[in-house]
Formats: sequence, structure tokens, C-alpha cells
Amino acid sequence: MANPSVLLAPTNITTGYAIPTLAAGNNRILLITVCMYNGGGSAKLPPTVTVNGVTAAWVSGDAVTTTQTRLASGTYIVLESDIATVSGQVVSTSGQTGTVKNMSVMMIQDSKQGAPTTSANFYQTTSGVTTTISLARAVDSLTVLASYSSAGSQTLTNPAKDVTVNFASGGSLNVGYENDTANTSNSTSSSVGGGHYVAMHVMNFEVFVARTVDTINGDSVNPDIDVSATNTAATTGLGTITSLTIGDGTRTLAAIPSMPSGDGTFSFTWPYADGVVAPLFGSVTATFSDGTNSAAMAGNTPVPSGYASVTFSGATDMSDHHLGHVLTLTDGTRLYYPTANGAVVNPDGSLGFTSLPYTFNTMLHNVHGGGDGTIVNVIVDITASGAVVITSTSKSHYIGLGLGIGF
Repeated sequence: MANPSVLLAPTNITTGYAIPTLAAGNNRILLITVCMYNGGGSAKLPPTVTVNGVTAAWVSGDAVTTTQTRLASGTYIVLESDIATVSGQVVSTSGQTGTVKNMSVMMIQDSKQGAPTTSANFYQTTSGVTTTISLARAVDSLTVLASYSSAGSQTLTNPAKDVTVNFASGGSLNVGYENDTANTSNSTSSSVGGGHYVAMHVMNFEVFVARTVDTINGDSVNPDIDVSATNTAATTGLGTITSLTIGDGTRTLAAIPSMPSGDGTFSFTWPYADGVVAPLFGSVTATFSDGTNSAAMAGNTPVPSGYASVTFSGATDMSDHHLGHVLTLTDGTRLYYPTANGAVVNPDGSLGFTSLPYTFNTMLHNVHGGGDGTIVNVIVDITASGAVVITSTSKSHYIGLGLGIGF
């Protein structure tokens, strides 16, 4: 696996604070390093850094709430989703203490989106010493070291200095970066001459890893997800699956992963049952998460085998040969019913069968009028004369003769 790479080496933008036109790339992160100075006084980073309406997030260096003596430095980032918006635009700051002595921008690509995985900060006023920070580094990562000093010359180690930005009235920002492929724990250091302050921070960025749902039940495009059987899924780039949800954009149901694994195939079941709030049968999205990262796939939940569905509309007949005799058939409520014995349920609640008497299990889906999508199981008896009688109802919803559903 490759490491994150540098698309734009550290570049001074103090004059006008204008970001250069940024090169195209994938999974980019723009680093904006701000150096504050206040000779003989206090310095504090700006709590707000914006570029063309995009707020850059502080990720490392002196905290924006911390006041330092004379100088302070920190790095803010803009992620791939906003790179096009900030390219070529001007950086603005507010709320800082002291003068913005320098700004430097750097851009990397193929980076995990977000703050650096690890970072550390060091500030010292002791003269003529070497400042050292230990930092654990991830496999296939990029480490960036930024050291701001009131001195004009510094020596950086691990990573070595790549760029020096000298300030007009003395002092400098020195930046180094290097790849790490072996998950080593390295120390970084900066040394300057006597009588100078140093504000240094180091950041470790992990490589971007694609996270995908590869297949569900062996299909990679719009797979069917069976609500009444065990399903299988295969993912890439995720750890052990800790949660799995299936939703239709309005209602979401948590599935139950069984024997989950990282980057492997595992099974899951969907507790689609009486009293459960569930999405409609049809188009759904299955989202798999390992607790930190997630991936999703669009799919379909077919009506269970041997069942048909009907959505009630204009069901006003209350005679004893209609479902409206025992159920309140509000427009928009969906009914799933077995098709055995030639059973047919029409949108107006009228019924058809090959022979009578007949008993069948039905499942009502409470989705009318913005209903929460609760499933209600009902057992309906059709007498020899065609009269409709309910013999068993959902334990979580009261359904009685002529009283309707307690939605």
C-alpha cells in the first residue's frame, strides 16, 4: 500500500495570504500553518481560520485557547470535500493575539480524511537546546514536522528539513516530511542557537483506505436482502462489524450481524417481526460500520415468497365481507398477505378466495400519515359465508371488531 504523497510542498503565503491554485488529486488534505509573533508580549493562535467560507479545522500545535510567550504556531486543515472551494482563495483569521508573522500551506493526497492519526506539540524558551518529541507513526503514513523559531536557522531531524521559510525581520518556519512504512515509533527534533524560542509540532497522516461493501448474498449490484432468512455480506477496509442498519430513507432497522469479521464474509439476519419499526419492502440501503468507519450498498428487500402486497386507498366499505369490517383501512397503510388459496386483497379492502372457509396471516405496515413504520401481525379468518373475523392480533397493538387499529 502506498503512502500519502506531497502535491504541494510547504509554500509561504504571508503576502496577501492567498492560497495557490491547487493541483488535482484524490483524497487531498490542505495544511495551513499559522505562525504568530508578539515580541516582548504574548501570542495566541486564531480560533477561527476561514477560506472562502470554509472553516479550516485546527489539528495540531499550540491550542487556540493557549497564550504563549512571544510566539505560537499551529496547523489547520481543509479536507478533499472543500479543496475546490479554497483553491486560489485568501485565508482570513480572527481572534488571535499578536501578529500573523507567517502562513505556510502544504497539500498531501491519498490521505485518510480527517485530523492526523497522532500529533504532538512542544514549546520551549530555553536557550540553545535540542527540542525532541516522540511520536508513534502508523504503517504507510506521512509525518510532517513544523518548527517555528525566532532564530533564522534550525536543524530538523527525522524528518529532515525540506523547506525553510525565512521571515523578513528574523525567525523562520522550518518544515520537514517523510514517509513511514514500518509502523515505527520515531522521535523528531529541532535544534536552534541560543536565546531563541521554539514552537514545534509534528503530525502523522495515515494513507487513505477505500471502504466498501463488495457483495450482499453474492451480488455486487442492487442485491436482494431476504428479511426471513440469513444473508451474507463481504466488506473491504472495515474492521469487525459492530453495527448494520437497513433503511428506506425514512425508517431504519438494525440488523443483527453474526460471525462478523474484518475484510471478510459474514452473515446477518433482519428481525422483521411484529411490533418492529421497519423500512418498507423495496429499495433500501444497507450500512455496515466497525464503530469508526462505515460503508454502504443499495439493495432491495423483496416481499417474502408466497406473499403479495396492497396499499389501501378508498377503503370505505364496512360490510362483513370486507377487511374494513374489522380493520381501520386508512389510505396509505400497506398490507402483506399470503397468496395461497387464491387469496386477493384489493385496495378498497374487498377480498377474493378460491374456496372458503380460509385462515391467513397478514402483516400490516403502519406508514400512512407519516406513521413510524411499525409492523402489526394479524390472523384473519374468513368464514364459509365470506364474513371476516380476526382471531389473533398483534400483542403490541389492539385490533378489535369494528374498533380498527390502534395506530
